[in-house]
Amino acid sequence: MLSTDSTTNYWARNALARVRFLEKENCKKSAIATAHKSKTDIENHHNQAVKELQKIRRNYFLGPRHFL
Repeated sequence: MLSTDSTTNYWARNALARVRFLEKENCKKSAIATAHKSKTDIENHHNQAVKELQKIRRNYFLGPRHFL
């Protein structure tokens, strides 16, 4: 049978290890969320630029010919 001190130390070590594990997991999740947000932002900017380019092309080909 474990003594009270060693049992307390055992549970304290386990609790500390669990806290460290959860902190590491939260850091990973935060980093993944940040990367996903950055990727989404880049995709949104790209899509907006493509729409602007399409609008310019459409205006050039379908609009008045004073561009020539």
